[in-house]
Amino acid sequence: MQFNSIAFIIFIPLVSAGYYLISPSRRWLWLLSASLLFYLTAVPWFMLPLLVTALGIYVSALMIDQTRNRNNAAKNLAFFFGLATPLVLLISFKYLPFFSESSEQIARALGLNYPRFIIELIAPLGISYYSFQAISYVVEVKRWNTPAERNFGILL
Repeated sequence: MQFNSIAFIIFIPLVSAGYYLISPSRRWLWLLSASLLFYLTAVPWFMLPLLVTALGIYVSALMIDQTRNRNNAAKNLAFFFGLATPLVLLISFKYLPFFSESSEQIARALGLNYPRFIIELIAPLGISYYSFQAISYVVEVKRWNTPAERNFGILL
């Protein structure tokens, strides 16, 4: 579903109306369903990296929260994992093609034979925003400014 399509123009008012018609305790489920439907129709190949990243920060935040009053290696490892997961997603989609092409050009300039394996990935709209929001969430949990979300659906 493209942002400039008729389907999107119909989709947004329906999602908005549904949001206000549903009880406040279940609105998160409505928005999650609408988001998943949008991603499945717009960029279905992005669902797996999105879910893996969400699961990574979910587990990391829970581990950080469980070790809240201790300063141990498990908490630091969970924090590192929580930062690394969205960063790997961001680097993979936005910067890997650039680094691969740059490496090929440098190798060619040095007279080296560099196998061409440029990965052409189209970065989904909002990938930077999503990644930095995920990092911000993990940092806030580590700083004890917010508790870890126990409901994976709400976090997603």
